[in-house]
Amino acid sequence: MPGKGAAMNMKPDGFRARATLKGVFAIVLWSSLALLALVTRDLPTFEVLAITFAIGSLASLLMPTAQPGFSARWRQPWAAFALTVVGLFGYHALYFVAFRFAPAVEVNLINYLWPLLIVVFAMLMPGASVNRWQIAGSLTGLSGVALMMTGGSGAELSARHLTGYGCAFAAALVWSSYS
Repeated sequence: MPGKGAAMNMKPDGFRARATLKGVFAIVLWSSLALLALVTRDLPTFEVLAITFAIGSLASLLMPTAQPGFSARWRQPWAAFALTVVGLFGYHALYFVAFRFAPAVEVNLINYLWPLLIVVFAMLMPGASVNRWQIAGSLTGLSGVALMMTGGSGAELSARHLTGYGCAFAAALVWSSYS
């Protein structure tokens, strides 16, 4: 049986329900990004970016400003603000452009190297301890993507899709660096 202190820290059920709904909504948005990028690939990239960032900005401005600490959350150093804009804008611009120049499956395979790149970058941090399993896992992940991209036929990537592949890889680099 939890003590009196544990009961005081529990959130009301309404809070949990709202938090769960927000989480589900975020997952739906995140999982639909590739589909939306594919559907809008014939529109100008910067127009799509402008519309999506305008919607996101409007949604954030409509958040209740009466919440305690609301204005403090918006006060950030300019360097942090610039990093956020470059990270988010750069990633999405590269991601959307990649869909114009390469097949969707390959774009996503390359783009989703970002979790692996985060691990690789973490291994490069000063003082990081790296063991052989981390290196083996990273090489296995990279090999798997290479195998999927080439269909097991060696390094025969379609030359006409290199721009898309490059943009997808650059997007993965931007996102893993930003994260």
